[in-house]
Amino acid sequence: MSEVKYERKSADIPWYDFKMWPTDTRAIVGSVLLAVCFSATMQITERIDTALTGGLLNILGFIFQNVWFWPASMYFGLTGGLIAANFNPFIAILTATGPLAPAWFAVNTAHVIPQAFLAQKAFEDRKETKEGISMRYFLTYMVPIAQLFTVLPLLVPWLFIFKLPILTVVGLYVAGWLLGFPGGWIGFYLCRSIGRSGIV
Repeated sequence: MSEVKYERKSADIPWYDFKMWPTDTRAIVGSVLLAVCFSATMQITERIDTALTGGLLNILGFIFQNVWFWPASMYFGLTGGLIAANFNPFIAILTATGPLAPAWFAVNTAHVIPQAFLAQKAFEDRKETKEGISMRYFLTYMVPIAQLFTVLPLLVPWLFIFKLPILTVVGLYVAGWLLGFPGGWIGFYLCRSIGRSGIV
């Protein structure tokens, strides 16, 4: 019986002593590394998104946000989340990856702020038991809430710059929200791997 319980818990993201504003070298370096990984990914995927949707919806961008931003926010709090979120937009603007590149500052920041607070709540709720975060909890609670905030900043360009019909905007918003799930699934395993590695 205890062996089954151990196997179940080993599949979770391990409990972590969360800090919202870490300033140690490990947190800064880890955050920058995740930011660089995300930016390198976006150099390819943002151009694909622009070709697919004219830059109106960052399909692959929303997927990979949930891959790289979750570990940054989960293990390095808002310090890591904000570093990871605001590194790539500079590169995107300088290299003209898409027409919405200036909006990524708002979109990415709107993503990592709720992520950090959701991670804080999840770890604080488990502080006494040291239980991990299950995939079910992560994908049915944490990812969908954070993704709701992510898409919000795009309402401004969709409605007032591109002047898209309301039904189109609603469709884009729902699509953007749904795109958080495949990336969240991958992000769960990345968070679990980092948590189990002992490097944080």
